[in-house]
Amino acid sequence: MHAGICLLSSGQNFWNISHQSTMARNMRIPLSDASFQGLMRQKKTLFDHTADSIFKNLIMLICKDADFKLQIECLPKPLRATMLSRLTKLKCRNHQGDLNQFTILLKGFEALITTKTTEIELDGLLTFCPDELKKPMLTQVVQKIVNNAPDLEILILNERRLMKERENVSFYGCIQQDAIEIIGKLRHLKKLCIKSCAIDFSDLLKLCKKLPALEHLDVYLTEHNLTNAPADQSMFRESFGNLKVFLFAQFSSGNFLRRLTKYCIENLPHLEIVQSQVDSHANSIEMFGEFNLPCESSPLLHLSTQPCDEKIHLRFPNVTHLKVNLSGGTYPKPALDALMNFSHIEFLCVSHFPSLCVLEKLLDAYGASLTSLELSVSYCSIKLGTIFEKCPKLEKLCLDHVKVEDGEEPIQKFSNLKELVWIAKQGYPVKISTILSAPGLEKISLEGSKFEVSDLERVADQISRKQILCHLSSFHHNVYEFINPRSRSKFTTAITSLFKNAIAFIPDLTDVSIDINFNDLSRERFRFYLTSENL
Repeated sequence: MHAGICLLSSGQNFWNISHQSTMARNMRIPLSDASFQGLMRQKKTLFDHTADSIFKNLIMLICKDADFKLQIECLPKPLRATMLSRLTKLKCRNHQGDLNQFTILLKGFEALITTKTTEIELDGLLTFCPDELKKPMLTQVVQKIVNNAPDLEILILNERRLMKERENVSFYGCIQQDAIEIIGKLRHLKKLCIKSCAIDFSDLLKLCKKLPALEHLDVYLTEHNLTNAPADQSMFRESFGNLKVFLFAQFSSGNFLRRLTKYCIENLPHLEIVQSQVDSHANSIEMFGEFNLPCESSPLLHLSTQPCDEKIHLRFPNVTHLKVNLSGGTYPKPALDALMNFSHIEFLCVSHFPSLCVLEKLLDAYGASLTSLELSVSYCSIKLGTIFEKCPKLEKLCLDHVKVEDGEEPIQKFSNLKELVWIAKQGYPVKISTILSAPGLEKISLEGSKFEVSDLERVADQISRKQILCHLSSFHHNVYEFINPRSRSKFTTAITSLFKNAIAFIPDLTDVSIDINFNDLSRERFRFYLTSENL
């Protein structure tokens, strides 16, 4: 399916903002068109071209041919599986939904499911359904799945809309009891994710008891005010005992989430990730102190904590993803030392660090093996050169409200960097041109307006000269904050020119979005995205 381009704007038009470079202005439109056409041709097999051709005509077939199901059933099952995946990922441009399109797509969805279907992810399909019909239609969709794919192993019920904030799952109340009963019939289910609806904890216990193969569970929980244990121990283990991943959130995250997290660690012997993945942007419950573990140590792989436990590395010896919160100020040396004694750390997140002392110790301990590093809310300056010197294998770097003091100095040993996330909403202007010269960068996500205008212009020029970002495939920038009217014109001109050059001159760039909301009475906002996941 052809990549789609959509522009929703007020105040300023993305394509009409001036740019100083005459060469870039004259060349980027034909270059953009050529790059789009090239992307459609490259890296496609005969199977891909066949799927493209059939998928383009699928909606017309459903609308005009009463026997469309018979024609779809004649297709090879691998081809139907590919088309099903594409259909469920399509996203509606209209945030109110489109009932006619939803009805058409639902017919295609049912026709494409087979008894061999093992995975269904409804991230996009539900965006076409109007809000007032979402819960009953979700029940109907689940019933169709059970009728046509009884051996399903993976079911993901999210609704991710286009151009949302970081956590872009839409939410529409509690899941219907009928839907819960229907899901309980999928006895082979190994992974279940329900994030568009909340589910009561007691209903979740009953549901999971019916799903003996379940290993991965991800849900939103309704309010739960129990003061004692979350559930009877034997029933809890019977329902969740096989889980390796149990992710859960609650809109008013209170003591229940903390007690449930601790109860899971103490009662589920196979659990590797609980409550949240520490390398995601979800809030993580911090774990430390005494645990009544089912054996000497826990198999937990993801751990969020503070330096308060001298034996934490002994309780959780298998941890690979470590998140350390230093907001408490001063910590006892034995507890700090314990954080340096894990053996398998691949991902490290350090937040609220008042000085470089603990951070540098953590990087000295784990930097050589780190593939991903996240630093957030620093009260001191850091040097990118130091980070890459200590972490030569780093593939992903996330900087969230941290002050960088060597923005223009050359960086060594960053050839493995593939992904950069940089959030800069406050503080001094940030310079990113140096780190964007990393030769292997594939994904960039920027957030905020504190990126220096002259530096953004430098990046745009380097892109037009094909000096940087030659392998970039994804580029996002979101701004959800007030910008002084005197500054916003220069900033928007610089960032949009950068994006226009990126689209024109970077051959593999297929995922682009820019969303700037100035958050003031003028309601001045514009959006642009290039993606294949819209209709």
